[in-house]
Amino acid sequence: LLKSYSYLVITIIIFFASVLSYINWEHYNQSIESSQQLVLENVKNELDGYSEQVKGQIFDISQDKDKIEGINRYFQMSPSEYEAWLLHHPLFLVKNVSFHNTIRSLYRNLPFVTGVDLAMANEKRVLVSTDEFKSGYLISSKDYKAPVNSFPINLYDASSLTLLGTFYIRVDDGILEKIIDQSTRLPVAVSIKDTLNRQFYKRKSIGQKDRLAYQYSGDLLIEVG
Repeated sequence: LLKSYSYLVITIIIFFASVLSYINWEHYNQSIESSQQLVLENVKNELDGYSEQVKGQIFDISQDKDKIEGINRYFQMSPSEYEAWLLHHPLFLVKNVSFHNTIRSLYRNLPFVTGVDLAMANEKRVLVSTDEFKSGYLISSKDYKAPVNSFPINLYDASSLTLLGTFYIRVDDGILEKIIDQSTRLPVAVSIKDTLNRQFYKRKSIGQKDRLAYQYSGDLLIEVG
């Protein structure tokens, strides 16, 4: 009888231990899912904000025919010819139509931007610039490759809706790191890719067996594991 009682007690203990372990496991899984969703929402909101602000700035440029002319002249003229054109521009004392000023204004108005590149539709050279070298430099379009943490924004002529070129806007991935760190203390993996499956941002690798949450921010797929 005593032996049977001992077996019963052990069985009860094992049962409650199993139940408690299951409850803890479910709670852990729920914490992971909640963290993933929070990271996902915060990263998406940040990227949505980036996209909206950048598109607004590019739209303003497209509406300014003098700035558009300044961009076209920059790519079509030699540096000396371009400087002479600026000096003799009828709006020289009224308005700054310099292409370099246009690029600097993007850095000034978009503090999260670390690089601005511009590939014109009918030109063989691409302007590449960074927040440390805002004036930038020209390279052959054949040698150009869009940076990892950048997204494209097309520039159109406001009057004809003709595609003039494409801006490639690089963002500070350090800001994304801070947003993720502030969203959760749990270790999470984050991957952001565009529609061509090019990596925009990556924090750790997402395993095949990891729980996965995802959302789109424009053309960017955000995955959190």
